Amino acid sequence: MTIKRIVLICLLTGLGIQGLSQEASAPFDEQFPDGIGKHRELFLHDDKIVESRENVQIVIAQAEKITQQPVVKQDQPWELGHPRWINVLYDAEEQMYKMWYQCLVEYEPYSADPAKRLALLYATSRDGINWEKPRFNIIEFQGKPTNITFFAVQTKQDFRAPYVIKDYSDPDPQARYKALFHCWDFRGRGLGAAISPDGVRWSAPHAYTVMQGGYDTHNTFFWDPHYGSYVAYVRRWQYGKRHIARATSPDFFHWSHDVTVMGPDERDAPDEDLYTPACFRLKEVRNVYIMVTGVFDGKKNIVTPQLAVSRDGVNWTRFRQPFIPFGKPGTWDDAGGWPRAREIPAGEHQLFYYQGVRAAHADPDDHGSQSGVGVAKIKRDRYIGLSAAQKGTVTTKLVRLTHHGAVEPDGGVMALNASAVNGQIRVEVLDSDNKPIPGFSVIECSPITGDQTDFYVRWNNHQNLSPVIGKPVKLKFYLENATIYGFQILRDDPEL
Repeated sequence: MTIKRIVLICLLTGLGIQGLSQEASAPFDEQFPDGIGKHRELFLHDDKIVESRENVQIVIAQAEKITQQPVVKQDQPWELGHPRWINVLYDAEEQMYKMWYQCLVEYEPYSADPAKRLALLYATSRDGINWEKPRFNIIEFQGKPTNITFFAVQTKQDFRAPYVIKDYSDPDPQARYKALFHCWDFRGRGLGAAISPDGVRWSAPHAYTVMQGGYDTHNTFFWDPHYGSYVAYVRRWQYGKRHIARATSPDFFHWSHDVTVMGPDERDAPDEDLYTPACFRLKEVRNVYIMVTGVFDGKKNIVTPQLAVSRDGVNWTRFRQPFIPFGKPGTWDDAGGWPRAREIPAGEHQLFYYQGVRAAHADPDDHGSQSGVGVAKIKRDRYIGLSAAQKGTVTTKLVRLTHHGAVEPDGGVMALNASAVNGQIRVEVLDSDNKPIPGFSVIECSPITGDQTDFYVRWNNHQNLSPVIGKPVKLKFYLENATIYGFQILRDDPEL
């Protein structure tokens, strides 16, 4: 068997083609082979694990701005424009937030006169709010160090909109950090590839694009363990409109043809396009992908960050309300913001950065544009909730419960992500005949009140779910003026 055939078989297996054909008729234990609860399980909008809900509405999140002013802006003498094409990650290994952004800088060696060049710059933060711009001797300004880490002319290509990841899956330490960026070669427009050992010192090992297409925006990519490949989300033109497409790669340098996964439809205004594909996979959640796309309205010259969710990264549902609210009239982000999303933890919250604008398609290097980097937040995993204004119920399908960290039936504490500040929640465990299992009825469940990402559910005579772990059961949630978002089964009780 040839290497190419082996790779093809691996890719087809990673894409889950066999699983897709079987899932429709599979019993519960084949639909959820690892059981429910080992990873965080989100309800979302699609009733994937929900059999029925009564008097319950779907609620879509809107992020809350942490500050009303930019957290990063043009403030160095070598910066000739505002930050754009920003991307931020939280480096858990170093316990630091890291930001890469581009702007035009003053740099003399490539011109007889002070030149305006597009460069990649770097900033760091311990809390995600207060940022510093460390200095390096990579590129100097008037003989002094700067935070410029990479320069467009170093690639011998156009170098725009780089998206950076820290990649632990690559055994080569020189390629620990990777970036895809918009560029040109003799074949036309596409994406180039760059690597770095530390996120600061970069090289572009290829003189040519690794993907060909009109990807002139901030495209995103990441290693997806579900498919066993790198996955990129790019912007492509189709039928005269901007769409979001998806491509895969086994090695970061060789990419498949892109396939459209989302585009404007009859619910969008005639002048609206999907401009940016800010997408990521939730790492500790079972099969949930998040996208915050920038929807550009060419007539109004505004950009609306909109939330989209998917269970497989291919089939998406997009919600039209602004995920990040517009700024007040006359402020630096009153025309919206270009979202630059990825999973960025901050305590019990997740952060979302954006490039605020006063005009969506104005030159961000125009000093009158007042562009800058904003940040908003939601509580962890609270993208979509199931909410009852008064009394309602949510009942899951027949599932087999398991717990995180072990396969033994001992233990099993339900951690529920919910809000019941002025209400309460109780949980009941049913058998396959929809009858309450003794000891786990609704009246025996201690009521949950307040607002937490991890409520530990208890019953009068049971502090955990060990008697029902591994058995076919249904979970029934009784809501009273409350909202539930998801749950997980932990082996041990953190409070005991």
